[in-house]
Amino acid sequence: MRRLATTSFFLATLLLPTLGLALDNQRPVTLAQAEQAHPAQKTETKPFDPHAAHAPAPSAGPWFDLSGLPPPRRADDLGRHRYAITVANEEARAFFDQGLIYAYGFNHLEALRAFRYAQTLDPEYAMCFWGEAYVLGPNLNLSMEAGATAMARTAAEKAVAKATKTTPKEQALAAAILMRYAEPGERPELDRRYAEAMQRVAQSFPDDPDIATLAAESLMLLSPWDYWRDAGRAAKEHTPQALKLLESALAAHPDHIAARRGSSAAHAGTYLLAAGPIQGRARGK
Repeated sequence: MRRLATTSFFLATLLLPTLGLALDNQRPVTLAQAEQAHPAQKTETKPFDPHAAHAPAPSAGPWFDLSGLPPPRRADDLGRHRYAITVANEEARAFFDQGLIYAYGFNHLEALRAFRYAQTLDPEYAMCFWGEAYVLGPNLNLSMEAGATAMARTAAEKAVAKATKTTPKEQALAAAILMRYAEPGERPELDRRYAEAMQRVAQSFPDDPDIATLAAESLMLLSPWDYWRDAGRAAKEHTPQALKLLESALAAHPDHIAARRGSSAAHAGTYLLAAGPIQGRARGK
């Protein structure tokens, strides 16, 4: 229990969501400007059905509709995070990393813009299609919008096709994300298949903190904000493995962007522990 409490305190102190920068024709310079331009997505604090289709507000189009938006610009103040992948165009690589950081910070719109732009810079870049498929899926705050399914499946299929010329790690990630949208299949079953696939990827690449984070998140998405029972005294089925993955990633990679800025592993870990009464014990209550 002391280990969990220490981890919860450590993760909670690291929680600093990545800023949602304004559309790049007017770049914000302060937190207030960024929040005013792109308000943060409402965070769920109660368990919810991850498999229910999320419908857009009646007065708004789908969040993933990028029509009319200008190309994104490089954001140079998101921290340093470079994921080792196969790409010929360095500008495309930079936008992939930018998209990944935004995705870890739950700014899915800006992440999608970055991944899509990376595709235009290097159309054979498998991981930018993986990134699009990833951010279009369900997340720890909201279930997936039904209208995004076909788009996500197309991106995942392209990632798999283009990954044949890349590394085994990229091929494994592409194959796993395709499991999330494979036909036929209902969302609960697809989410389970994706989680199982990501556990296999994590086992194959145990030293990769990004993969560990994605694998943990895939387990958490099977029951968002519902990780404990018996008033926090007992973990539910997938909680121990998700926690193990996150703790290992932070312990082995203390200089990773997750540990420095509170995104990815630290952010997900805070969600995992804050969802139950254990958060009080983490503060010494």
